[in-house]
Amino acid sequence: MQSCFPALRNSAIVALTLVVSSGMYGQTKTLTRDLEPVVLQGSSFSGFAGAPLGELFLYAYDSAEAAWQQIPFQIDEIGISGNKSGYFIPDDGLLDDNDELAFMARDAGDLAPDSWIPDSGSQAFDRYEIEVSNPLELSEKGWVYLYRSASLTVDDNLVDYIDWHASATGNAGQDTVRSIYYEMAHGTGGFPEDLIITHEGGGNGQDLLDRLKIRATIFIGFKATITENLVIISSEQGDEIRTLDGKIRVVRQVDATFNLFSLDFVTPPLFYYPYSISYTIELPILKDFGD
Repeated sequence: MQSCFPALRNSAIVALTLVVSSGMYGQTKTLTRDLEPVVLQGSSFSGFAGAPLGELFLYAYDSAEAAWQQIPFQIDEIGISGNKSGYFIPDDGLLDDNDELAFMARDAGDLAPDSWIPDSGSQAFDRYEIEVSNPLELSEKGWVYLYRSASLTVDDNLVDYIDWHASATGNAGQDTVRSIYYEMAHGTGGFPEDLIITHEGGGNGQDLLDRLKIRATIFIGFKATITENLVIISSEQGDEIRTLDGKIRVVRQVDATFNLFSLDFVTPPLFYYPYSISYTIELPILKDFGD
């Protein structure tokens, strides 16, 4: 499954403007990147720096109905706390440079003309107009609007694109991530075990993943082979499955132990979006031995 982000090639191009109103004439959404998440840094919204996260709302405009609609999004804080990667530290509840705002490109709407959401509290602030473009066809565009207001409330009917479910057996590793498109179940060691594309997502509901193998050789005074069968999640060792479950993505990290050596390790965080799964591993730059 493909994962796309604003900073990657072939991903959505995002332009932000802090405005009181948009242009005099609206434009209809033509964006067709329905499967793509859009992730923006908190530093992009310096005009809202320090704002309580509960006062931020994302909207799309429908020019045919001349109406505004709240759309789902989430804001996650990134930082470092021991071996906990970024997304699993306590959130200070305020918008700052360490935050990420995520939404789905499919929820973008039309360019709003001289129109504002029907909320007086939001009129005390400007708003951010976020233009999302298709890099393969720059004429394809859609727009979303970030508002701040102390009087708005979250729409109860907002779509929750993806969910995390703890194990019914009580085993910390046997949790499941589900969206309308796929279901990923994990084994006792916390690694992917089953992958199903749902009927709603165009699949047949059959398991597509046989097993995920780990093969490594280490030297700790003697040569030893590590496999996935040695991975355990031990409460005595302080192991855990760390999760962050929002409306746009589930972020999940495995803190586990190689049972044979009591060797603790932590995986990079995995990002489960409604139509894709993504993770990043930083590798040192390899020397080019070519001419």
